[in-house]
Amino acid sequence: MKALGQLLSTMILLMTIFAGVAIFLMMLHISADVTGRYFFNNPLPATIAIVSNYYMVIATFIPLALAQKRDMHISVEVVTQLFPQGVQRHAYNLARIYSAAIFALLTYASWIQAETKRSAGSYVMELGAKVPIWPGYYLLPIGLGAMTLVLVYQLAVYFSGAQSGLGDTDPWTSRRDDQLEMI
Repeated sequence: MKALGQLLSTMILLMTIFAGVAIFLMMLHISADVTGRYFFNNPLPATIAIVSNYYMVIATFIPLALAQKRDMHISVEVVTQLFPQGVQRHAYNLARIYSAAIFALLTYASWIQAETKRSAGSYVMELGAKVPIWPGYYLLPIGLGAMTLVLVYQLAVYFSGAQSGLGDTDPWTSRRDDQLEMI
């Protein structure tokens, strides 16, 4: 089980590097477009289409699994913080079950949408350039699917009691132990 977590962690690292490179390329692309537009009166064609259909989708959906791995998604614990530790742990994992189901459905729906766009050959026209946008639709199921995999793996670790290979900061393992040591 630990080896599977390490493999998943490596996949998340590669996806995160990919997202970081895409953000860097987006910065260069937009800078070149602005420079061309205002200094040479010659903007790069299709900048808005590429930024909105590729770079922004990558920046938004590809790192979702990293945020889950590190337990960095926004959470509000107004009521649950009043529960005993054991109840909090089970409630946290009940939320993981719900999240895994929702993200699995989103993965499936976005895959169907990507297939529809691919079969139609979806594209946009910008400054006379035809930009195919259907490949960008596959980025959603990739990011959402990775998020689903992390959630399912974390649940498998929870139910089996096995050691996680994600190296994550599950609040019910490392973080709580650190807090107990301080007391």
